Formats: sequence, C-alpha cells, structure tokens
Amino acid sequence: MFHTSNSITVHVLQIPTDQNGKTAIVSASLVMPDGRVINDVCSVSPRSPFEKEDTLELAKNRVINAVKQKAEPYIKNHQNLSEKCLLGR
Repeated sequence: MFHTSNSITVHVLQIPTDQNGKTAIVSASLVMPDGRVINDVCSVSPRSPFEKEDTLELAKNRVINAVKQKAEPYIKNHQNLSEKCLLGR
C-alpha cells in the first residue's frame, strides 16, 4: 500500500532570519507510483513580532498537508481499484 507520509520530500528554500522578516519558505514534492509528481510551496511569516513562532516548522507542516490534500483523490482512486482487484470485480 502506498503511504504518502513515507514518500514526501521537503526542501527549505529560505531559512527565517531577521533580514527576511523571519519568513520561512519550504517546498514539498511527492512522486506517485505512476510517476506523476505533486508539489507545492509554502511561506510563513510570524503573526506578531512579539511571538516566538517556529515559522520553519509551521511552513513545513502546511506544505506537507497541502501535498497530501492534492494527492488524496489519486490515493482514494488507487485504493478503490486495488479493492476491486482483490474482490475479483
């Protein structure tokens, strides 16, 4: 069975620093079993200069969730096809 969480590659495009307003930019990609690639990019800036937010962690989680959502229709279709094959339909 295909598991998206084991197959997502994440790349940091911008590390948050004072010079860039502590904005983190992260990309993620997922190669599907049929070779299609699903990817997305996410940027996160602090909501407030007074909060201690880990913008890099927030960006990583958001981009992973975005890629999983994009892959969901394919995964559901693939699981339905697998079930039909197992049931002999």
